[in-house]
Amino acid sequence: MIIPYLVQKIAYWPFRLLFVIFLHMKVRGRENCKNLTGPLIIAVNHKDYTDGPILTTSLPFWSKLFPPRSLIVSHMYYLPILHFFVKITGNMPVDKAKDGDLGKALRAPIKSL
Repeated sequence: MIIPYLVQKIAYWPFRLLFVIFLHMKVRGRENCKNLTGPLIIAVNHKDYTDGPILTTSLPFWSKLFPPRSLIVSHMYYLPILHFFVKITGNMPVDKAKDGDLGKALRAPIKSL
């Protein structure tokens, strides 16, 4: 758990700067996250594959919620180029269960909570 924490803390400012400059990211209501404690689920409305890093850099730097965990579809999680990075930043692979069993698909995320 210490590795994702350190990696996310180190990557926080460079990624935040990139998102602010290139994606024009603005965070409103960050003060509402000050006293939050986990475990909790923050659900984002998927716009693209940057949701996890954007969510992480949207939290206050000294948040008690670090290191957050993100779910990533397993075909992206196991891509050779991304696998190391997504693994050390605390992402977990998830896929739709072929038989429709949601419990099976969410076993790892539930265990993490």
